[in-house]
Amino acid sequence: MSTNTRFPDRLIGKWAVVSSQKPGEQQLGGEILDEWIISLDSLCCDAGYLHARKVEVKEEPQQALLLVSFTNGLQYAFMSSKSQPDSILVIFYGGGAEKMRCVITQAA
Repeated sequence: MSTNTRFPDRLIGKWAVVSSQKPGEQQLGGEILDEWIISLDSLCCDAGYLHARKVEVKEEPQQALLLVSFTNGLQYAFMSSKSQPDSILVIFYGGGAEKMRCVITQAA
């Protein structure tokens, strides 16, 4: 596992949030719910800018896992299959508990 403060090149760009779900609530989807712009060391979305404090990359034979800790204390886990790298499950954590999960896809 490698650690730094930069997102991997494959994630840099514009992404569309196509579904989301908070624990105990119904899943939302069917349209673009938000757009994310991921740069070298930050993520910009409707909620504002999140600056990466620590980025850990763990490559496995069938999937890629990226753990990102942001300066505001939130943590995101990005999980993608090697066979579908343009569709990523993102799980948000805060205060040691899951806050939300969403699926992002590469925006055109």
